[in-house]
Amino acid sequence: MLSVVAFPSFAAVTLLNHQATPIDVYGTQTTPSFNSSGASLLVVAIAYNGGCGLAFTDSLANVWTALPPVASNTNYPIGQIWYTASPNVGSAQTLTLTTPTACYATVFFTAWSGTSASPYDNQIGRVLDGVSSATPGSITPAASNELVVSFLSSQNGTTTGIGVSGGISLLDVTCENRTGRCGGFGYTVQTTATTINPTWVQSISTAMTTAVAAFQAGTAASHIRHRVIGGE
Repeated sequence: MLSVVAFPSFAAVTLLNHQATPIDVYGTQTTPSFNSSGASLLVVAIAYNGGCGLAFTDSLANVWTALPPVASNTNYPIGQIWYTASPNVGSAQTLTLTTPTACYATVFFTAWSGTSASPYDNQIGRVLDGVSSATPGSITPAASNELVVSFLSSQNGTTTGIGVSGGISLLDVTCENRTGRCGGFGYTVQTTATTINPTWVQSISTAMTTAVAAFQAGTAASHIRHRVIGGE
């Protein structure tokens, strides 16, 4: 007897583009144009000050899902991730940030291919004060080949000394000049699902907000195997 068995395989999650923008918002500000063509997932991480009531839209009218902000109170730096799956994409996409009060932010915009149509897995984060290194806590992706992203929101005042280790590769670091609010963004694609708890560092001891989040890979075409069972 000949049987046919389909073994699903996962798509390779790939970084298509990334952008880091320091921005001061009082009312409305728009980020530079961003090429998101070919993306199956867009992720925005914003490091900002508490109490600014930050919100954003994009020029292609995507619907964004906001993950819970990582913050303890309005006196500490806040970090937050938004994402949109199966998005509208284009060669000159922008984000328009709005706030009723002064908001000092660093915006990280990334485009990815190879992700699931319902990609979000989980997130963990925390705020520590008076430190020069911090970890967000451990997460274990639900499956292999997931995209894992991590961010830092801090008051370091300069990009000097900001870094990350523990399985995350640093992608972008930037600071806005008026208040010295800084942010960092990094990622990895895990071939095998492994517990991860990255360590962020900076050059001074102050408040640090960190988080790590995972997004699932999509399924590629099934791999077909033919198998002979019994018979003559």
